[in-house]
Amino acid sequence: MVAEANGCEQTMEGYLNYIREHFQKDIQEMEEYFPVICGEWCLFNSLACGWDTKGGQSVLNGLDGEVESSVSDEEKKKIYQAVAEAQLAAWNTGSQKCSDRF
Repeated sequence: MVAEANGCEQTMEGYLNYIREHFQKDIQEMEEYFPVICGEWCLFNSLACGWDTKGGQSVLNGLDGEVESSVSDEEKKKIYQAVAEAQLAAWNTGSQKCSDRF
């Protein structure tokens, strides 16, 4: 998650605040100047992985492959759902305004 690379706290509250206070505000500001359309977004985050991925590192780019997750499947599901709902709300800030124009 780009939030982690920008120093976001790796907690559910940290992610949700980052999405609202940075991501959603950016979308709202851009929407003032041009239509905002979402092609895709990413739900990846260290909290759901169960370890600090340093903003998205994996075994493909230097992370030790022996790290085991300390997060249960049920907790991962809750984390991903909460992040997805927050990101969808942020994107809808722009896309609703965009759809009203056309």
